[in-house]
Amino acid sequence: MKKTMFLLSLCLLLALGGCRGQADPAQTMDQAASSMLTAHGKDRYVLADEDFVTTNFGSEDHIKRAAIYLSREGDGTEFGFFELTDVKYRDRMIAEIRAYLAEEEAAVRSLAALYPANDLQARLYRFTRAKVGATGNLV
Repeated sequence: MKKTMFLLSLCLLLALGGCRGQADPAQTMDQAASSMLTAHGKDRYVLADEDFVTTNFGSEDHIKRAAIYLSREGDGTEFGFFELTDVKYRDRMIAEIRAYLAEEEAAVRSLAALYPANDLQARLYRFTRAKVGATGNLV
């Protein structure tokens, strides 16, 4: 479930960034994360450890660095950034994230079919709003 929320939040983060207009192609991962944390409350999120990334995305050679932020409020909101070793891997990373989202959505749908609780329905709704975006070698 946490993986799902992370990717959903990643997508939301990228979508929100797109609402501001054209992103600065020179923006670093640290600058993007700082902007997101400032906009949504630095105290609401904690940086996930490296094991979280490795467990959910493996230790792929094309991922130079990753920063994933998890909600402290227990609402499952997560967002993250992947700095790639080369822009040529951007489409591959986007495809990996989308595949992960589809897999996680299927798992939540299965659980929601057994336990039709409101929080599971809310999590499903996040999948419909999820977006993945990129600028330069930052996904």
